[in-house]
Amino acid sequence: MSVKGIFFNIPGYGHVNPTLPMVKELIARGEQIDYCCTEEFRPSIEHAGATFIPFPDDLLHVTNDNVNLLAIFADLIEKCYEILPEVEAIINKGQYDYMLVDMYTPWGRLLAEKLNLPLVTFFPSFALHNKMKEPPDSKLQLVKSLGVSLKSGVRLYKFYKKIQKKYGVPSVDILSFLNAEVSGLCITFTAKEFQPQSELFPSNYLFTGPNIDLKARISDPNFSIENPENKKLIYMSLGSMVVRREFIKTCIAAFRASDFLVILNISKYLDASDFEVPSNITLCNFAPQLEILSKADLFITHGGMNSAHEGIYFEVPLVVLPQFGDQFLVAQQVVHQKLGIWLDHKKLSSGKLLKAASETMEDKQIKSRLANMSKALKAAGGFEKAADEVQAFIQKNVSCQN
Repeated sequence: MSVKGIFFNIPGYGHVNPTLPMVKELIARGEQIDYCCTEEFRPSIEHAGATFIPFPDDLLHVTNDNVNLLAIFADLIEKCYEILPEVEAIINKGQYDYMLVDMYTPWGRLLAEKLNLPLVTFFPSFALHNKMKEPPDSKLQLVKSLGVSLKSGVRLYKFYKKIQKKYGVPSVDILSFLNAEVSGLCITFTAKEFQPQSELFPSNYLFTGPNIDLKARISDPNFSIENPENKKLIYMSLGSMVVRREFIKTCIAAFRASDFLVILNISKYLDASDFEVPSNITLCNFAPQLEILSKADLFITHGGMNSAHEGIYFEVPLVVLPQFGDQFLVAQQVVHQKLGIWLDHKKLSSGKLLKAASETMEDKQIKSRLANMSKALKAAGGFEKAADEVQAFIQKNVSCQN
């Protein structure tokens, strides 16, 4: 039976990258998958073998100035109102048999129910439940800027009601829809051992581990690590969405006179020429993260789930500096599992960062716990297990419809 699926995702490396090894595996097994996202992700999506369908480049844009979860949710729902007819037209034209969606793509989830398409939902981070115990900073993201949150909440409900009225989508509790339990098959790209309060989740939640596959990433042939003196290698990255200039300066000051080799990813938003760096520090706008982590002795990260998984996978001690959203939950779990430490980026000094880095690299308990958790992540099955579950779902649910 020849079937065809469509994947909807939001434009974030922590959302798209975890799906690509699984997509590549499904296509290698004969599945046909079209993948909707913004142009920035066309090369990596096509590299995985999927047919790329472009979405507007302004689909979602998070900067230092709008880091507020409720504001992000409101942006997603407002964008959903704008693009829903276009998305429905894409689905109808493509005559798809099933749908794959990221948790935070409301246009896909709402239309799957409206059009009665079998649906698999993916959690790029931890699975969510309204009874989960989150760190205070995670919840405070919704209320720390009261004006922004109130305004965003009003905007969110306004546009969701407009969507319901105009497009006839299912009626849901919109906040629960965006930030709580999901019915149907849910695949979470982590191991059950790393998932907080895994006992809360019913059998429709599958924990298949991170989808890490070097072949599914586009590497940079011009990037190389020169380390003739075999120095300790530190890799630093705050991800692709929120990068603060002052943080970069603090990092440079911390390791300027150290005996460490440091690679610092400053993202595409900053210019390396704006910073003065010594010979032991390399600034880059893009870094082949998996290749670097396979050689690194320490990973200083924002705590994005994708980055945390990759650090653990390669047994690299973590220093986590969460900025917003689920990064605080990741940091909490890293500390709980003794895989690294959590630092407050607002209270960070160069001296504190250097001390924390030196101590974390030499912590034997952290290294031992990393080895165990790395084994758990790998044993969960990864992209091959995720592909198995998707195919089983397709065979059961699509055959029932046809």
